Amino acid sequence: MNLFKTITSLSLLSSILILTSGCTTIEKNYPTSLSVANEPTENRALSTKWGENLLSVTESVEAYRLSQAPSQTTSIFYQSGAPANSYSKVSRISESPVQLSILTEHRNIMPLYHSQNNQYLLYGKPNERYIIFLHNTSYKIMYEAVITVDGLDVISGTAGSYQNRGYLLRPGDTLFVEGFRKNQQQVAAFRFGAPEEGYVNYNTQGDKRNTGVIGIALFESEEGTQKTIRKCSYLPNPFPNSHYAPEPCIP
Repeated sequence: MNLFKTITSLSLLSSILILTSGCTTIEKNYPTSLSVANEPTENRALSTKWGENLLSVTESVEAYRLSQAPSQTTSIFYQSGAPANSYSKVSRISESPVQLSILTEHRNIMPLYHSQNNQYLLYGKPNERYIIFLHNTSYKIMYEAVITVDGLDVISGTAGSYQNRGYLLRPGDTLFVEGFRKNQQQVAAFRFGAPEEGYVNYNTQGDKRNTGVIGIALFESEEGTQKTIRKCSYLPNPFPNSHYAPEPCIP
C-alpha cells in the first residue's frame, strides 16, 4: 500500500510526521515594530521563492480524520512595507489548542497584525527566510495540519485542497515547517521574493491570484487505521414488542 495516497476516503489519509531530536527554543521577544515601519516605503506585494535545501527528516504514518471538515482554518496575508497604526499586533494566533506563529530563520517570532476586517497580516522583506511554526497545546487531541503557501500545498506542491495529506501534531508537539518538501529528508526554504520570483510562477498547478497568502487547515485526527462498522441484518424477532434481547448480529 502506498502511504502517500488516499487510503479509503477523504477522512482516512496518510500523514507526515517530522522527526526532531533534542530541545528547541523560540525567542519570545519581538520588536515593537518591523524595521521597515520607519522607512518611507509603500506596501508592496511579495511571493515565496523556492529557496536553498534544508534538512527536515520525516516519516509517513497512517492516520485518519475524525471529520472531513477542518476544525479551524487560518489565512495570513503577507507583503512588504509597514502596518497601519490601527492594526493590533500579536505574536501568535491562538484560535484553537494549536498556536500558530511565523518565525525568522533564527527562530525569532515575527509580529502578526490583526486588521479591522478580521484579517491576519504579516510584513516581510525580500529574500528574508521564514518558518511556519505550530504548537499543539492540547493534552488529548491530535491534529493534522494541511498547509499552503501561495495556494500550493507545502508537502506535494500541488494546488491546495483539504484532500491533501498534512503534517501530524500529536498532543504537546511543536512543528517547524521551513519550506516546500522535496523528499523525506529535505525541503526548499521559504524566502520572500518579488511577485515574479515566486515558486507559484514556475509550478504548473500554480495560480498567481493566490500569491501572498499562507493557509492552514487543522483536522482532529487519530493514528492507525479507521475502524469500520460492518452492517448486517438481524434475524426477524418473533416477538418484536417483547423487549427481550435480539439475536446476535453476525456479519
